[in-house]
Amino acid sequence: MMEEKNLSILLVDDHSMVRSGLRAILEQNGRYTVAGEAGTGREAVELLAQLKPDIVILDINLPDQSGLNCIARMKEIHPACSIMMLSMYSQQNYIDKALAEGARAYLLKESGQEKLLKALAAIEEGDIYIDGKTAEKRPLSRSAEDQDLHRLQDTAYESLTAREQEVMVMLAEGLSVKEIAGRIYISARTVENHRSAIFRKLGIQSIIELVRYASRIGLIDLDSWK
Repeated sequence: MMEEKNLSILLVDDHSMVRSGLRAILEQNGRYTVAGEAGTGREAVELLAQLKPDIVILDINLPDQSGLNCIARMKEIHPACSIMMLSMYSQQNYIDKALAEGARAYLLKESGQEKLLKALAAIEEGDIYIDGKTAEKRPLSRSAEDQDLHRLQDTAYESLTAREQEVMVMLAEGLSVKEIAGRIYISARTVENHRSAIFRKLGIQSIIELVRYASRIGLIDLDSWK
């Protein structure tokens, strides 16, 4: 009987501690081999071309671009690879966009080892896996207009860098500058710089305007705002 080969995985996340945690889980399992690691979208695409992994675990927020924007390029270079999105966002529009681009799984960063392995098993079986926690966090009611995928194509929003988009959502959810800095391991001054850039690019002048904007394009549920 032929021995089943391990599946190779490329880890893409800009936080080395996240990659180390994922690597530990995968290598302990014994079914998977970590072929490489990348911290940016550009590095990920270059490594993908070199390594041809079976699976890519791809962070949605990367320093140089959104992970969502990497999917099509990855599938073009290596059509056989399966892509799992790793995200802090539970909104349906992010999930829809990831699947539309060709991702096979969508997993929240707060999920544990069991769900990670379930998602990988689903990918192996040719299925699609959506983290069950996303259903718990989605707004219970939105208009059909609010649910349209074109919200993510908003020109001003797309002009933000991946990091600015990440900071924007946390600001809109009511987190303070200090809380954001602690959550994504950057200085408060850097968060303030991102906030200034976000306000300038979106043409807004206050957090209230930011909250309304984020709600309009479907990034947050206004009813649950702090």
